[in-house]
Formats: sequence, C-alpha cells, structure tokens
Amino acid sequence: MKRALWLVVVSALLCAAPGAHGATLTSFAVLIGSAYDVEYDGIFETLRDVSSAPEFSVAQVGRVIGGDNQAERRTILEFPINGIPVGAPVTAATLSMDFVSGSTERGVYAAYGRVGDGLLSTADATATATLAGAQPGSYQLSIDVRAFVEDLVAGGASWAGFTVVEWIDDVNSNFEVDFGPDRPKLTIDYVPEPGAGAGGAVALAALIASIGGGRRNR
Repeated sequence: MKRALWLVVVSALLCAAPGAHGATLTSFAVLIGSAYDVEYDGIFETLRDVSSAPEFSVAQVGRVIGGDNQAERRTILEFPINGIPVGAPVTAATLSMDFVSGSTERGVYAAYGRVGDGLLSTADATATATLAGAQPGSYQLSIDVRAFVEDLVAGGASWAGFTVVEWIDDVNSNFEVDFGPDRPKLTIDYVPEPGAGAGGAVALAALIASIGGGRRNR
C-alpha cells in the first residue's frame, strides 16, 4: 500500500511542472509485465505482472535460443498521460529504463508503441505494428519516443503503452521495477495551454481513479 501511494504521489508531483516556456510530465509506469514465449514460436504463453515490485522481481527483455533458459522475453509498460491537455505540442519524450543485470551492452532495444488501456495482457507482447524508438544497449535506456507520444496526445489518449523488445539473439537483460526514481518512466516535455497550472492536481485525481478502477489481465 505504501509503495502504491508513493507511485501516485510522486507521479502527481512531477506530472505537470510548468516552466517559462513549457511543462514536463514525468509518468512512472503504473503497470509492468514480463511476457514469455518459451517455445519461440511467436506465441507468448505467460505474462508475469511485476507492477507491485515483489521481492527479486525485474522487467525482463531478451532472446535466448536453446538450453534450459530458452525464451523470448518482452516487457509491457503502461503510463498514465492524462495530465497533458489534448493536442498540446510535444517537444520531447523519452522512455527510460535502468539496467539491473544481464548482457544489455550487446543488445539493441526497441520500444513499440500503442494506445494504452490501463491493462496488461499477453496480446500486448505482440503489439509491434508501431516502432516508437530504438537504442543500442547501455546501462540506462533512454529511448526517444517523441513522435509517437505526440500522436497519442493529439488523439486524446489517457494511457501510453509500450512493448520493449530485444532485436539480437542470445541477449537477456533485466531492468529495475522497484518503486523509486529508477522505475521505468516516461518523461514528456510539452507546451501547455496559456494559464495552465493545475495539471498536477488533475493528473493526481485521474491517476488515483485509474488505479482504483483498473484491472489486470493475465
């Protein structure tokens, strides 16, 4: 309960921070899932919900062929973005994930975007029609997703959904999910409407409502 409250409060505090020429929304992932294709046949049979950061949990991304660890692993993320006015110009958007262990330096990581729905499902693992951005592996993934997020904001979406995929075989990496500054986050710079200043309070109310009424599918 305390961890969930941390997520709500921090998301709200950072959600709409007006500056001289714009504002920044920092949205921490409310939902995080790791999906697994053990047979390596394109069908993701298993989805593990690690949103509540149970002990020793990580978000897994990788492609391991053969052996006891064979599986393709993809991470599914859902971020609330309803603190941004519909149609506001987006000047920058970055999806960030912090590396914990594995072989990230050899990988290439891609973030596929979709209109989020505040749910997790195995179908999200194969929602790869829209490439939002990609980056070679490093200890800090910072993937530029501005164009995709701008389209979401223009369409009035309340959630941004991403599926993170590894493109190179025999690379498997684990990323932080714990409640704190290293949890997966989406940082969006945008130009608010003239006189806007209550975005943080609006985002807080919307986020509390979404968490209270949301469901998780496995």
